[in-house]
Amino acid sequence: MNNRHRRVEKLKRQQSKQSNDQLGITMDQVAILYKEVARALYNITKGVGTTFINISENLKEAAK
Repeated sequence: MNNRHRRVEKLKRQQSKQSNDQLGITMDQVAILYKEVARALYNITKGVGTTFINISENLKEAAK
């Protein structure tokens, strides 16, 4: 590993320690929470889209 990589790793460790000290949460926990929030937003968006499709189909059926 060269000096640049060492400095980058050191900065990452410092940022991780600071976030843990300030927020009481580790970077791993942040990554897990981020994935869970992203998955929840995806499911909400998918559900809303499905709802609009169903409403559209129901309106087409009612118009016949």
